[in-house]
Amino acid sequence: MNTNLPYLFICTPAPSLKFLYLVDLSKPRIRNIVEIIDDVEYFQAIGIQSNYKNPFKASFIRNAENSADKLSSGAIKSHDRPITYSNKELLEFLEPRKGRGKDNRPRKVHQNSLNNLKKHPDWTCESRPSKPKKISDELVDKAIQLKSQGMTWRKIGDKLQLNFQSVRTAINRRNIQADSGSQS
Repeated sequence: MNTNLPYLFICTPAPSLKFLYLVDLSKPRIRNIVEIIDDVEYFQAIGIQSNYKNPFKASFIRNAENSADKLSSGAIKSHDRPITYSNKELLEFLEPRKGRGKDNRPRKVHQNSLNNLKKHPDWTCESRPSKPKKISDELVDKAIQLKSQGMTWRKIGDKLQLNFQSVRTAINRRNIQADSGSQS
């Protein structure tokens, strides 16, 4: 039996035999192997490993016609004979190929990378990673006065020729500083 057949043709089982995947075993894409395994399980697919991309349309190399030996006459030569895998055999064949790289070893992830995946706490005014805009105390006082008159943040920003978000952040920072100063 020849195991150096480069192509794996995956299709649904009979009677439909619809094409699903073609895997080049000399250079399989690792991401695709995981998808293929999922689809093979779902469709109960079968596999045909051969020298041809589509074994249903291929012209296999055959032995010469021999009237003395009817059994081997016209049979496919052994080096060109495809290997057929049932669903279970196909899954067993594909499972070791979903590893990483040529060595098929699973990827090792450093502990620091895993620590980075922990959920970061929500941002607060103090911990927000932004550079505060320098807005003078006079402008902040003017903005507080305008807000107390019922003006919207956008109109305040337009009137002071500043971004309304920057004005609102500056007022919030001043309130937080005032609250923290009064607590001590």
